[in-house]
Amino acid sequence: MPIRSYPHNKSRKTHLVNTPSQFIGATVFGIAASSTWSQVAKADNDSVLPEVNVEASSTTNDNNNLRKLNLDLYSAPIQDTPQAIDVIDKEQLQNQSITRLQDALKNVAGITMNSGEGGAHGDNVNLRGLVVQNGFFMDGLRDPGNYTRDSFNLESVDVIKGSSSVMFGYGSTAGVVNQESKMPTQTTLRSFAVKGGTNALARITGDFNEVINPGTAVRLALMAERSNIADRDIALNRRYGFAPSISFGMDGPTRLTLSYLHQEENNIPDYGIPILWGSVAPVARNKFYGLANYDRTQTDTNVLTASFEHAFNSKTKFTNTFRYGSYDFNYQVTSPTLGDNPPSIGTALDQILVYRDQPSSAGYTTLFADRMNLTTQFNTGQFKHDLVTGLGLSRESMSTTRYANQIDQITPTSLLNPNPQQVLSIQSQIAAQPGSRGDDINLYTVDTLHVTEQWDVMAGLNFDRFISKFYDSQSGNSFTENNSLLSPRAALVFKPFDTQSYYFSYGTSYNPAIQYLTLAPSTTSLTPQKTTNLELGGKLSLLNGKLSLNGALFQLQADNLRVADPNDPTLQAVTFGERVRGLELTLNGRITQNWEINTGYTHLNALIVNGINTDTGLSEVGNKVPNVASDTYNLWTTYTPTDSWKVGSGVYVYGPRYASPDNSARMAGYALWNMMTSYQIDKHFNVQLNLDNVTNKYYLQSAYYSSSSESHAVPGPGRTGYLTLNVSF
Repeated sequence: MPIRSYPHNKSRKTHLVNTPSQFIGATVFGIAASSTWSQVAKADNDSVLPEVNVEASSTTNDNNNLRKLNLDLYSAPIQDTPQAIDVIDKEQLQNQSITRLQDALKNVAGITMNSGEGGAHGDNVNLRGLVVQNGFFMDGLRDPGNYTRDSFNLESVDVIKGSSSVMFGYGSTAGVVNQESKMPTQTTLRSFAVKGGTNALARITGDFNEVINPGTAVRLALMAERSNIADRDIALNRRYGFAPSISFGMDGPTRLTLSYLHQEENNIPDYGIPILWGSVAPVARNKFYGLANYDRTQTDTNVLTASFEHAFNSKTKFTNTFRYGSYDFNYQVTSPTLGDNPPSIGTALDQILVYRDQPSSAGYTTLFADRMNLTTQFNTGQFKHDLVTGLGLSRESMSTTRYANQIDQITPTSLLNPNPQQVLSIQSQIAAQPGSRGDDINLYTVDTLHVTEQWDVMAGLNFDRFISKFYDSQSGNSFTENNSLLSPRAALVFKPFDTQSYYFSYGTSYNPAIQYLTLAPSTTSLTPQKTTNLELGGKLSLLNGKLSLNGALFQLQADNLRVADPNDPTLQAVTFGERVRGLELTLNGRITQNWEINTGYTHLNALIVNGINTDTGLSEVGNKVPNVASDTYNLWTTYTPTDSWKVGSGVYVYGPRYASPDNSARMAGYALWNMMTSYQIDKHFNVQLNLDNVTNKYYLQSAYYSSSSESHAVPGPGRTGYLTLNVSF
């Protein structure tokens, strides 16, 4: 059956994006960049940007604490930054044969996966008990698309925890997942990898860097993949992508980098197994309730970024980064439900029918964003300052066509023997055509005052002027909401020794409702989500700086969170508040020259502190927040017995969690065991073998719950082996 085309014409984008002259930042930033560029010839002799060799800095695994994030927003190394930060570097991504961002995030304790929350698709995770759907960034700028992010162009992943609006603006309520992209370096690189797997995986990637002259280099990353999911064989992943970039002025005070990311997907999605009587239905893992000839998730992602840097001298640097992003999607899917009259407890399984609804949608997101940043160091008397100031402008537009579920018009299937080859004979019907636009002006300043060699005081303030507009061409509903959002940040840092740092921090963040309104609209405007974060932590460097030990106690208070209305899951009409108190510990680095370790533990006590279930009229205050595991643990360790041979192993433990706000549906905890070994044949060839889920554990990686009849859980892959040939020349 042919894939249904988008129900909209891409030319309709103009009614939300408008023309460049209507984008408030384009002209301003063009003038700013041109003015700064004209000063290049007048730069001082000491105004030379240091060479940023991303590959070298990212792959070293000696001590994460001694690194600096590749973001001008952070002037200090991680050890002296008053915030919990996890870095997943390129070497760890390669050792674990990771191909997706979500799989990389399993190396961060305290993260769990979501499934289809409020109509969302693509990457969707919980961090410290809060959804971070609006917290994905790429090289410091927002990456708002609903797509599955591949790892082929990733140098590393930074997980910056806690409210972060003072650095990143609106949306970073629980923290930020920042992808550091591969960028040109002054070292020639030519490599590719061919990978096959027991899940019918066929994947090829390439990474090429060429130095044109001492100040100019180009880089190109490539990827193509086709794969199934072990024991969920009907589900299918097909994607390809490429990412070229070029840098000028790498040997001088002024640098310009242009980069482009293109990625496309055409998948058969997996919406899992229905939840029955409070837990996943007791059927085999390979039972598939979607429609193989109908279900598709298609995305087309294009991200163009221009980054300009100028060092006036060794203490002052100006950066300006502009981004245009276009994220098209077409989600033509069916998901399992139990119908309007779910079976009573004790009903024979062979008598139960599974219905299919259609949470289908198609549309696009468009982003224009520009961010100017000035970092400088100066003294006032005996006190030293590290000052970061900046201005950001953005316009984010979304347009969606949502389709009617038509649950009563689709023939049900057997719970024990579902038919994924069933033909869908009905035509899709448009239910709503919502659109929204958010214009943001973002001003921020952060000053780190070095009072003494042992004491630092950080103070920052972020102001967002966010204007959101929403409309639905089907219903005629429309409204505009203006929000002035002020997010303060303060921290005290104590450094008794060069190897130790202790801190206490306070911060707030806001998340406007633009994404929620388009994915699952409300009938009225929604107050922005607000989060307040308190954190007490410490960071230690051990074994002469080879190992980092970090710990933190924290509390998040979040208000005006949104979940789907149980009476109408297409609406974001139920708000609630939650409080999360937690503890986390991490240990990363080298125990010996040949033995590396990355491990972390997080305990979360995430409770609903206000909210009423409109379906039952009962208060849910005191219940556990859904899809948050109280305890999570991760361990990945490798050992290199010889120069050519490496072995590794990892364990990932997730405690039990609830799927529903009323805590009536529960997912069991689980532990996964992964292994790897690699052998360097010579300087050109390396072969690597990975085995994931060694014990073939049956587990649930995510769940969606709207009501007892509309809920499902997605099983994780079974035992899967991968063989990779890495070639460099």
